[in-house]
Parts: sequence; C-alpha cells; structure tokens
Amino acid sequence: MTAARYRPTWDLALDPLVSCKLCLGEYPVEQMTTIAQCQCIFCTLCLKQYVELLI
Repeated sequence: MTAARYRPTWDLALDPLVSCKLCLGEYPVEQMTTIAQCQCIFCTLCLKQYVELLI
C-alpha cells in the first residue's frame, strides 16, 4: 500500500468513495480527477500513468 492511498479506517466512513473507471478501485473525491470534455472520473494516479504511457 502506498502512502498516497493510505487513509486511517476511522476516516473512511466520513467521505463517500468514488469508483475509478480504469482500476475499479474506490477512492475519496480528493484523489480523483475529472476529464472536462466528458465528465469521466478517474483516480489521479491511474490517469497520470495512462497519460504517461500514451506519450
């Protein structure tokens, strides 16, 4: 588990989780990025890796 994705268990129930369409993981909204053109939501880490692979 990476430090960027770690959250204490007591904090998980406070914020709703959003599903990433690339990795299918569930993350808090703060760790997600929305594509302006289509409003698709992905976790920032997946989106960054996806874009780096395309370049």
